[in-house]
Amino acid sequence: MDPQYEQQLVDRAKEDSLAFAELYDHYYKPIFNYILRSCVNLHIAEDLTADTFFSALDKLNTFKWRDGARFSSWLYRIATNKVYEYFRKGKNYRFKPSSEIEQFYNMGATDNEIREAENEINKSQTFKAIYPLISKMDIKYQTIINLYYFEGMDYITISQITGIKIGTLKSHLSRALAKLQKSVEKMQLII
Repeated sequence: MDPQYEQQLVDRAKEDSLAFAELYDHYYKPIFNYILRSCVNLHIAEDLTADTFFSALDKLNTFKWRDGARFSSWLYRIATNKVYEYFRKGKNYRFKPSSEIEQFYNMGATDNEIREAENEINKSQTFKAIYPLISKMDIKYQTIINLYYFEGMDYITISQITGIKIGTLKSHLSRALAKLQKSVEKMQLII
């Protein structure tokens, strides 16, 4: 979305719910997919995505345009906080095989959103291969890896989302990759 149009839309959305609906339509899929990659559970991802947009709507009047921050960064930050909050509560959902998705279909769900979510997970073989290892890492490392590698964000945007300074962010990413590499090497020794 064009940054100028986004700003106009956000400013209008503070007074007009139809403008927020347009923001919701534009950002729902990327936020849902980000959360889905964080928890790999369709039901939880749906709930956390709904919570994210409800919080965004509720706090929209507090959103400020500063330091080049975009609305999307603010939205990802809310989503990240929802995921952190979920895991802090001890509801540590971890990797779920695709059989859960098949079960969901067998219950009669035909929602395109679910099919897109399945495709999003299945199209990334790298994600499928390393998620069980990533899921065992500290949540801050999981978040940084997810945002950098799977969401394709730059350090500045990730810094705005997480509130972590860029130098520290680079250090965390380096540590996370070193831990991931050790985990991969251990798996290869076992196999």
